[in-house]
Amino acid sequence: MHGIGKFLIVFSLACIGLRGFADEPGPKSENKMVSCDKELAGKLRFHVAIFVKPPRAPTSEEEEVQSNPNWVKLRFASFGEVESVQITVNDEPVIIPQSAFSDLYAIYSCKISEESGCALLSIVGGDAGNGYTAQFKIIECKGKEPFYRISERVWRAGEFPKEIWEKTIYNNDNKNVLSKF
Repeated sequence: MHGIGKFLIVFSLACIGLRGFADEPGPKSENKMVSCDKELAGKLRFHVAIFVKPPRAPTSEEEEVQSNPNWVKLRFASFGEVESVQITVNDEPVIIPQSAFSDLYAIYSCKISEESGCALLSIVGGDAGNGYTAQFKIIECKGKEPFYRISERVWRAGEFPKEIWEKTIYNNDNKNVLSKF
C-alpha cells in the first residue's frame, strides 16, 4: 500500500477519534465524573473526584445570539459545568472553596504531581481555543489538628500554556472557618 492508501487509513482513524465534536449542543442525561489517584512521598494518598453536571440546552437568549449571523456560534451550553470537587489525602477531605472550581467546564483530565514539596492538582478542560489548565496547590496546615487545603489556583489558557492568566491565593488557615464554605 503506497501514498494515498496509507493517507486514507490514517485519515479515517483520525476522524473516528473526532466523532462527537460536530454534534449540536443539547441536553444529555448522564452525569460525568473525572478522577485521578496518586501516592506522593510514599505516605500521602491523594484521590480526586470531579463531578460534572449534565450539559444543558441553550437558554432563549443564547439561542437568539446563536441565530444572529454576525456572531460566532456559541457552544458553551453543550459543556458540562463542574458540580463539585472532592479531594482526599489519606481519606481525609481537603477543604476547597467553591470559587476554586465553579467556573470550570468541559473537564477531560486531571493529574496530581509534586512540586517544591507541595501537591499540585492539574485539571485540563475546554475545547480548542477555549482550552485551559487550572492548577491547584494543596498544602498541609500544621497545628493541633493538621489538615490539607487549597492554597493557590493558577489558570492558564490552552493556547498560551506558559502564561498565567489568573492567579488566586487562599490564605485562611482556620479549619473551622474554611469548612463552612
